[in-house]
Amino acid sequence: MEAYKKWVRRNRDYVHSLESLANLSHTIVVNCYVDAVIFLFELWLCGISLFLFIFFMVAQRWICCLLDYWTVFFMRLHSAYCFLSSMVIERW
Repeated sequence: MEAYKKWVRRNRDYVHSLESLANLSHTIVVNCYVDAVIFLFELWLCGISLFLFIFFMVAQRWICCLLDYWTVFFMRLHSAYCFLSSMVIERW
């Protein structure tokens, strides 16, 4: 675990770039509609996004101080909630 923490701290720019790429790819795919198949793909993609969210939140904890970590955590949690609620509203 310590080796991973050191890697994240040394490569914080790389981690942030991966996070941005994951967010961009999610936005691009969500904007393309093909009904039921894409809906299942979006659910799968949301699962991957949740995994990446947890991964990047742990990485963010090791990069920033504790106060910044909680601020970023609640901001991302709020944006994830807004995204999921808008997705549910669009589907109904």
